[in-house]
Amino acid sequence: MHRGVQCRWLLATFIVLATGCGSSPPPVNDPDYRALTQPGTEPAQSEVDKAVLQAIDGMAVDAPTPLAGHTVTAGAKYTAASGRVCRTVSVSGESVARLVCEIAGTWSFVPDVVATPVAPSGTAADSGARESAP
Repeated sequence: MHRGVQCRWLLATFIVLATGCGSSPPPVNDPDYRALTQPGTEPAQSEVDKAVLQAIDGMAVDAPTPLAGHTVTAGAKYTAASGRVCRTVSVSGESVARLVCEIAGTWSFVPDVVATPVAPSGTAADSGARESAP
């Protein structure tokens, strides 16, 4: 009888562990999840994103620039802690500025661990502070 109780207990434990500890797959399409678990680059999500990546190198600092039907403002270039040259980019109609960095001679969107709020004028709210950030 003692052996039968032990077998039932082991079987119950196995069933609980096999079913109770399961979870749904991670939200791989969630940008926040991707930024935390898959650092690197982010794909251009729209026509304005593609236009930004093509024009960013020549864009004047804090000068609103029309691109793909939007007004885009780029911050000054700075060297990030990673050694990459980066710039903040704000797009009209978006509430958070995005970050682009030059990687192997090509500009790419990268996860911004310190999301930059956009001021009502469409410029990055802390563009001066961004330059000294790591």
